[in-house]
Amino acid sequence: MPPFIAVLGDRYEGRCAIVVEKAIVVGGIEDFPKAVALFMGFIYSMDMEYPGKPKSLMFEFLQKVVLGLKGNEKHLSKRLNTLKNKL
Repeated sequence: MPPFIAVLGDRYEGRCAIVVEKAIVVGGIEDFPKAVALFMGFIYSMDMEYPGKPKSLMFEFLQKVVLGLKGNEKHLSKRLNTLKNKL
């Protein structure tokens, strides 16, 4: 099972947790953007593979375009390069 972010509760009172291999490794995160940042840092620091194909494009975009990590724009996939140019 790939790592993921779990939102516990509803959208107004929810907390987030990072789950790896059916175990919560970081819990009690106040908001989703902070959870995404921690999740990206976790994946980057552990040099893990991104979960699933559709999700991997989102994480690749966040990592390479938004955060500017791990390489430069030359290594973007064709779909992400098109998206970046449209933005």
